[in-house]
Amino acid sequence: MIRMAFSAERLAAGRIILDAAEAHYLGPVMRLQSGEAIEALVEGLGLFRAVLAQDGRVLTVKESIAKVESRLMEITLCPALIKHDLLAEVVEKGTEVGIRAFEPWVSERSVVRSVSENKWLRWRAIAKEASEQSRRNHLPEFFSLKDGAEGLALAPDQLGIVWDPNGMALRDWWHDFFFDRSVKTVTGPEGGISPAEREVLLAQGFSPVRLGPQIYRAENAGVFGALLLQFLASGSHG
Repeated sequence: MIRMAFSAERLAAGRIILDAAEAHYLGPVMRLQSGEAIEALVEGLGLFRAVLAQDGRVLTVKESIAKVESRLMEITLCPALIKHDLLAEVVEKGTEVGIRAFEPWVSERSVVRSVSENKWLRWRAIAKEASEQSRRNHLPEFFSLKDGAEGLALAPDQLGIVWDPNGMALRDWWHDFFFDRSVKTVTGPEGGISPAEREVLLAQGFSPVRLGPQIYRAENAGVFGALLLQFLASGSHG
């Protein structure tokens, strides 16, 4: 069944009014007929069965679908800003592997120092499309840009990892009781995290952990790490 994501504001009186692009996608592209249903993911409210009206421009929201997204680990990824909008790839692939929130930050070694409003909108659109494609039941959250490692504080009872090629092995850090914990992970820019930033993060409770013997590109490390954490959590959960 087709799945589409909508903001909560779009749902009114049990209906969602489709814009032109959405109506075109469901009609001419996917050839959905009136009376047929899709899965409507309404941000913050849940997943619903929604039926296309005869005019092809309205979805009538029916019953809630009793599905809950697997919550193995609630992962927040804090990627340092990197060049060429490669964070768009991080958002896309990170959403697919189940990252629950993105919290970008400006590192001492970041070449890019700010995020435009258009880029935030682009990242959210990418996350929406990736959520639909990977059939997630929640859209990832985006936190505001943090200036420096000091802004990446851990919440109470939250685990912290800074992905560090000189850190401890992931298998040595991992414990089975971590599987249902919230974890915040940090990646650096192209030049890596500075020694001073590393000390700040460690003082805040982050653990330096390495993914393996290789050095991964800045846009890959956080996604690879999230995938490994979910894998470890699935084994503990089972």
